[in-house]
Parts: sequence; structure tokens; C-alpha cells
Amino acid sequence: MKFLYALFFCALFSCGEAEKACTLLDPSAVVFDEFSRTDSIKFRNLCSYKAGEVEEMFCMDSVLIIQDEKGEEGFFRNYYLKDGVYSAAYLQKGRGPEELDQVFECGFGKNCFFAYDANMHKVLLYNSEKLLADPSKLKPSVRLVKAKFYEMAVLNSTAILGGGEEASKYKLAKVDLSTGEKIKESGEYPMMAEKKMGLIKDAYTAYWFVKPSGDRLLLAYRYSDVVELFDTKKAERVKTVQGPDRFEVHYDAGERGGFQYMKKNGRTRKAFTGGGCATDQYVYLLYSGYKKKDGEKWGYGTSVFVYDWNAKPVRRIALDRCLGTIAVSPDDKALYSYDSETGYLLEASL
Repeated sequence: MKFLYALFFCALFSCGEAEKACTLLDPSAVVFDEFSRTDSIKFRNLCSYKAGEVEEMFCMDSVLIIQDEKGEEGFFRNYYLKDGVYSAAYLQKGRGPEELDQVFECGFGKNCFFAYDANMHKVLLYNSEKLLADPSKLKPSVRLVKAKFYEMAVLNSTAILGGGEEASKYKLAKVDLSTGEKIKESGEYPMMAEKKMGLIKDAYTAYWFVKPSGDRLLLAYRYSDVVELFDTKKAERVKTVQGPDRFEVHYDAGERGGFQYMKKNGRTRKAFTGGGCATDQYVYLLYSGYKKKDGEKWGYGTSVFVYDWNAKPVRRIALDRCLGTIAVSPDDKALYSYDSETGYLLEASL
């Protein structure tokens, strides 16, 4: 998964001799201690996936778009839920004009599906309706962006939001896809010593989820149970919410080449894992809650936190296994996932 470096107003304070922690000082943040509703679900096996390893999934119009982690045959396949069949793999790995060497980010924008390679500075745009029907002969539109973003949201076929530039002082940048140039930046980081900037950006990494209409963007933080809502038209923050566990970001300050970095320790806790999704009504976020000392499972979700597009906490869904990615049907009635232990696509009713 990929993520944005994003930052609130924060303070660093000592927790013992070496350990540090970041805490929010935003007086407008809304905090909560529990969801008003908690449900448990059980998945059933839908179909085996033997072509590779599922990285991400997206659901649109009774079709699952599956991103393959390695992309040996192609980075994507469609799975047609009504017919129970897969399409051939598409978007080939390579350096050609309609190829990507690596998929850093992908997903739906308004009337389009995109895939992005940060090293190639390339965005491929597909007509979503044609992609769902038959991707085999569909050619993408190719766009180049000048900045190297590590997180991206496509608003429509002409504009994107990008974030995660290593040298940028801003959280968000709006880019005109016809030129590849940034046209607006917003969310300036507080001033701090240059040697600490990498540490703070790492401590406050967040995953991006855009509303299908393109007018709202939700950031889900990696090391604290915080979500932050943005108005994409104004590129302004609307609301910050934290809960229900309300924990700080714990780390050790490492140093490399004269610059500090976030060194994870036994108390570093994972909040959101990045394998969530968004519909017109809600944002569904995979939540871990495990600490670094718990081993590999800290990177997987054991619950799904659901928020509406005003960042209001709606419900918590307890899962029957640890998962790395989810997709939800556009009508919010079905939840899909992939079990890496069994190699099966999964389905459950919401």
C-alpha cells in the first residue's frame, strides 16, 4: 500500500530517555470512545485466485477489479460476480508508453479508473464503463506529472490531488493533468528543523480515500486512530476525528546521514492499514490496533471502521480473520476481500 505524509499541529515530547511520542494539539478535533454500533460478520469463499497475490480490490457494477501484487501477467484482472469468471490480465509491466513498471497508486475517479507509477511520473486513465465491460482491447490515456507523488487521488480526467513529495512543505497539491503542473498547494506543515522533517512525515503518514463524486477526501492515519476530512474543491480541511482508542504515535528517533527518521519500537501501534475503500455513502477503513511487537499481524486489519462523508463514526465491523484489503459494493450491501492463507476471494453481507 501507499500513503501520504500528512501532519497535524503536533508536539514532540520525551517518553523516557530515548522514546518519543507525537500527540494532537488541534483544539477543533472531535474525539469519541466507542462506535454506536458494532457488528460481526463471517465470510464465505467466493472463488479461488491462483494467478498471483492480491494487493488491492475495487468493486463497481458487479465487477471486482483485482490488483495483482507482482503483475507478472498484468497488474489487473476483472472478476465478474454475476458470471463467476475472470478477464484476462491487463496493464502490462514494462517501460512502454502504455505500460507501468510498478503501480504505486490506483483506483476510481469520476468516470475513470487510474493507475500511477511514481518513478515514471506516469498516470494511465481508463474509461471506467469500457474497462468494466471488456478491458482486453481498451487503450488508456497517458498523462505525465512533473512532481513525484507517493499518494494520489484522481478527481476527474483533468485533475488530480497528489501528496507525499519528499521536499514539499504541503500536504496536498492539485495538478492539471493537461500540463502535469501543480496549480495549487495547501495544508502547509508547521515550521520545524529540516533534519526532523522526515521523522515527522513518517510518524504521520496517512492513506487517502476519495468520494466517487470527487468532492471529498478522507485521510486515515497509519500510527494513530485519526481521520481527517478535506474539501477537494477548496483543498481545505473540514474536520479531524480521533477514536475510539485515542493513542499517540510512539517511536524512537533514529538518525541517518545527519537526518532523523522514525524508528519503530515495541510500543509503535498500527491504526489503519490502507486496505479500505469508499462508496457514495461511506468510507470503510481496515483497522489493526496491533503493536509492532505483535509481529506480522500488526499490518493486517481485524476490524472495519465505517465513517460517513462528514467524518462521523457510523459502525465498527469485527472480522472473522486478519485481512489486507477490502472492497464494498456500490450499494453498501456486500463486503469483499482476499484471504492470502487460502488463496480465495471472500464475500460477506453487510
